[in-house]
Amino acid sequence: MTRTDVYQSVTDRLIEAIEAGTAPWQRPWIGGGPVNVRNGRAYRGINIFLLEMTSAFKGYSDPRWGTYKALGEVGAQVRKGEHATSVILWKPVPKKKASDDEEDSNYMLLRSYSVFNAEQADGVPALPKGFEHDPSERAEEIVRGYVPHGPLIQFGGSSAFYRQDDDVVGCPQMSQFKKIEGYYSTLFHELVHSTGHKSRLDRLQRTGFGSGPYAKEELVAEMGAAMLCGSVGIDNLDQSASYVKGWLRPLQEDPRFAIQAAANAQRAADLILGATFDSDSQPTEKALVAA
Repeated sequence: MTRTDVYQSVTDRLIEAIEAGTAPWQRPWIGGGPVNVRNGRAYRGINIFLLEMTSAFKGYSDPRWGTYKALGEVGAQVRKGEHATSVILWKPVPKKKASDDEEDSNYMLLRSYSVFNAEQADGVPALPKGFEHDPSERAEEIVRGYVPHGPLIQFGGSSAFYRQDDDVVGCPQMSQFKKIEGYYSTLFHELVHSTGHKSRLDRLQRTGFGSGPYAKEELVAEMGAAMLCGSVGIDNLDQSASYVKGWLRPLQEDPRFAIQAAANAQRAADLILGATFDSDSQPTEKALVAA
């Protein structure tokens, strides 16, 4: 499968989900998101949403996924007739040197591979019991950890926003939200926007409301907020149908749209969480946000 085919396949799956009335990045991830069955490592970027879509459609509650081989290595056997789910991997590949004097370098190869959910196999070890945490406190820890490196946060008023000129996030008071989940998903959304400031990930430029580039940055913020909400066990609340369907056109026009947005969202979430994954590099491009 070529890179173009991979982009198009991912985009088609997202469009199908949106047209069915589901935005996969708005699904509650109480389990913290999909993980590798062999080592417990969390899937990242667009793969989070691809696997969550399949879980939503198929009704899987187990967060563990793996290739046929990986499931075999933990003593499990994929049942006959089960269908795999495609995910993607950016793999560094050494460039061929034109001469001995040329420095070693790599390029990133995009490839697709097949995984199965743990519920599609027999003999999978039981899920380990998790720990009980207060989601609100865990969310507050994320905000506190980002504050020294992030924007000025102003609480109050009747609107939520990120203003890049003076690097300020605005969010209504917690008491103004009907549900605590709405407060944190809104605050995380604006904090993700702030990661694009030139002093951080340098992702933002100015554009008009409703344009394709604006939609891309909004998708970055939605996906990033979903990742942060999922990491602390908070439901990421659904937006209106018209708001969600606003992403259909840019998805249809550019097959790379979703994968690039998810990669930018993952970088934003990593920055806010203070996480680093030097070996998990993915190519991204600048997005734009309304002034």
